[in-house]
Amino acid sequence: MVGAVQFVSGAFLSDFASDADEPGHVVSSLLIRDYIAAGLPHHPLEFAEVYYVHYPKVAIGHWPPLLYACEAVWMLAFGRTRAAMLGLVTLASIALLVSVYLWVRRECGVIAGLLAAFALAAPAIVQMAMGSVAPNIFLALLAFWAAAAYGSYLETGRWRYAVWFAVFVLAAVGIHGRGAALVFIPVFAPLFAPAAAGRRTWMWRAAGVLAAFALLVLAPRFVHQIRLPSLHDAAMHARQYIQSVPATMSWPVVILALVGASSLRFLRTRWIAMPAAVLGCWIFHSMVNVPFEDRYLITAAPAIAALFGAGIHFFVHRLASGTWRRAVAVAIVVIASAAVARNTIPLWRKPDPGFHRFAAELTRGNSGILLVAGDAVPEGAFIAEIALHDRREDHIVLRASKMLANINWNFTVYQMLFSNPRDVDAFLDQLHVTTVMVAFRSTHPHIGQLIDALTGDPQVWKEVPCEQQSVRRFQRIGPIPTGAVHIRIPIDDKYFQFDQ
Repeated sequence: MVGAVQFVSGAFLSDFASDADEPGHVVSSLLIRDYIAAGLPHHPLEFAEVYYVHYPKVAIGHWPPLLYACEAVWMLAFGRTRAAMLGLVTLASIALLVSVYLWVRRECGVIAGLLAAFALAAPAIVQMAMGSVAPNIFLALLAFWAAAAYGSYLETGRWRYAVWFAVFVLAAVGIHGRGAALVFIPVFAPLFAPAAAGRRTWMWRAAGVLAAFALLVLAPRFVHQIRLPSLHDAAMHARQYIQSVPATMSWPVVILALVGASSLRFLRTRWIAMPAAVLGCWIFHSMVNVPFEDRYLITAAPAIAALFGAGIHFFVHRLASGTWRRAVAVAIVVIASAAVARNTIPLWRKPDPGFHRFAAELTRGNSGILLVAGDAVPEGAFIAEIALHDRREDHIVLRASKMLANINWNFTVYQMLFSNPRDVDAFLDQLHVTTVMVAFRSTHPHIGQLIDALTGDPQVWKEVPCEQQSVRRFQRIGPIPTGAVHIRIPIDDKYFQFDQ
């Protein structure tokens, strides 16, 4: 299934353009890999600043560094290539599907286990995670392992499982801040426990100890980032999350997962961690003060898939009886299989602006300064491709959205920095820009101003025909101005001066 998704999506043959974040994950992984390969030459912050000037998509600090460190070590072992980076994602995807299958098969049978694994692989958000260098698939894997470890702890009372739970939670937070949702698993697990008062009391105490430990460790990481939403926003996020679950996983899968969650009394105690994980993710994303996106569901998706397998098991082995049992079992399996298949097709296809077709050529030979203009996705994709092919850090990529305009991340602030195309042309001369790449579909005013500057000076700039229809390429044919180049790169509302 993983191979089919990646093959059909074209993940290994496309740009890093699944969303606006993927290029940042790629460049950050390359940064750590190159820093280690260079022998840790000087202070890592200095290295990162220079790296950012060359490839302005470094995301370390905005996101935790564990994913990038893992990708860096993996590339040191298997090569500094697109295939190597996606190979680690492939490994994590296989581990996730196998983990869900084995968990469900243990009590619910092979068919329920297979259907649970396929139900997890079916949604577009999971297919996208399987074909992208991004934290989502790793976050899903660690979330499932954390829930499984805590469930095993509740069932056996062995503290080694509690330790593994803490390790998986900390690793998930090290991958992405959304991993903090796993802290709620011990909090909500007693809600799904058997009614025996003594057992529930023991679970509440265990929950308090583990949750307090997790919060103590995580607090220094998040205390400066916390911005609680208003009640209106929290209610809106909660509603969006609930609406997105059936839209993403499909209604039959969600209904059978609800059946599975309500039938846990027929299963072993370890299962109560699964609905606790789903509930915890819902509460967490309702409280986070960021716009909701469907991909946030991926933390809870493995637990929902496992409960879906439990729901199939309940109908087949508990509800059906006598002469009707086989017919009911076949009907449930057929309906569940059809729902999963319908949710799988069509398979996700990765967007491909086509910059990888130019990257090798543009980074061959002498150093140069390149400018890319477009929305966040094409700009980031081009930077990631240059970073991947430019092994000696000879080239500098400038972003039109940073150099020609003042734009914040959600476009609530937009201000052009030049009044006319002539000033833009002079700016390109000042920076010794040799190549400009423009994404066709970008319609921002500063990009129109840039194109006017390039087409209005045919003695200096020539448009090079491209097979890739989504990209326009302009090459300097006039002489490169002499003198030093002073580049001021905006970083966190400050400017970093770099002399070339």
